[in-house]
Amino acid sequence: MVKLKVKSNSAHQQSHLPRSLWLNLLCKATRGQSPGTSKTPSESGLTLIECLVAMIIITVVVAIITPPIFLAVGTRVNNRRTEQALQVAQEEIERVRLLVISEKAGTDIENQLPPVANGVTRTSLGDAAVPNSVCDPATKAGPPPLCSDAQSLFLAFGSGVNDPSALYVQTFRDEGKTKERTLANGTKVNEIIAFNMGVRVYSHEALNAAKTGVGTLDASGQAGSINFTSGTKTRGSRPLVVLYTEMTRGTEADALSGMKEYTSEP
Repeated sequence: MVKLKVKSNSAHQQSHLPRSLWLNLLCKATRGQSPGTSKTPSESGLTLIECLVAMIIITVVVAIITPPIFLAVGTRVNNRRTEQALQVAQEEIERVRLLVISEKAGTDIENQLPPVANGVTRTSLGDAAVPNSVCDPATKAGPPPLCSDAQSLFLAFGSGVNDPSALYVQTFRDEGKTKERTLANGTKVNEIIAFNMGVRVYSHEALNAAKTGVGTLDASGQAGSINFTSGTKTRGSRPLVVLYTEMTRGTEADALSGMKEYTSEP
């Protein structure tokens, strides 16, 4: 009788478990845990599958954003080189312009003007032949009269042929228009009063592997396009910048009439 009474009391006590304990057991069952087990600290954190998924996501993101970054950097470098080349070309034009407007006699400045390109006229200056040599690369020769060949490049920016930032210039002109002038001593000379000139600026990639001459250049002499690029593109075969301009000697009394005659020529 005593044992039966004890069992009855035990069953009665289990049927009156606290509500919070029942809720706890229910939550564990819902999570797939046995009522008598709990997660240890070593079992918490990311699973192997979650780590693999994270690595895949990171790889995909890096693969997507890396090419645009390289393209942007390459384009920025290319544009910067083009800006430098444009500045070099403008400096050469200004050098010649200062000579032309100076008070010096035409015969005194002609050897400092750009050399005459073979077979070109005022309207066909763009057909001037591309460079086929480098003017004294060892001595770093500069503009005329140091370098007086219309098909030669001279160093205009940088420290020499081994400088990857070096820029080389080809400067040339047509024969232009001359007028006879009588000097103070009575001598008559023909002075140039108008001409067209061109400037092409090449990067160091235009040189050959030995750095002793030019490589294979595009025969058109047209500037390479400035586009969205990640490489040197046409810098090794085409000039970075090409400029053409017209020069006149405004100090001469007959410069206007000479200029009219010059511009009327084919």
